[in-house]
Amino acid sequence: MNLTALMRTKRLFFDGGTGTLLQAQGLPSGTPPEAWNFSHPEKVTALHKAYLEAGCHIIKTNTFGINSLKYPDYREQIAAAFAGAKAAVSGREDV
Repeated sequence: MNLTALMRTKRLFFDGGTGTLLQAQGLPSGTPPEAWNFSHPEKVTALHKAYLEAGCHIIKTNTFGINSLKYPDYREQIAAAFAGAKAAVSGREDV
C-alpha cells in the first residue's frame, strides 16, 4: 500500500524531537545532533527504534542541520543518517 492510500485508512504518527532526546542520552549542548550519525550511530538507531516501538509509523532521518554550507561532505552525512534509520527498520514486518 502506498503512503497516500494508507493516509486514507488511518492516522499516521511521525517521530518527534530527535535532538532533544539525543541530548537526554548525553549529546552535549552545542553539538549538532547529526554529528552523532558518525560518533554514536547506535544511539541514533536506538532512538529510531524506540519511536517505532512507541507506535510511530514514519521516522525521519537525523539530518536537521545538514546542508552543503555547513558540511562540504554533506552526501556522506546524509548517507550516515539514512543508514541509522534503515537499521532501525531492518527486519520489521510492520514498517
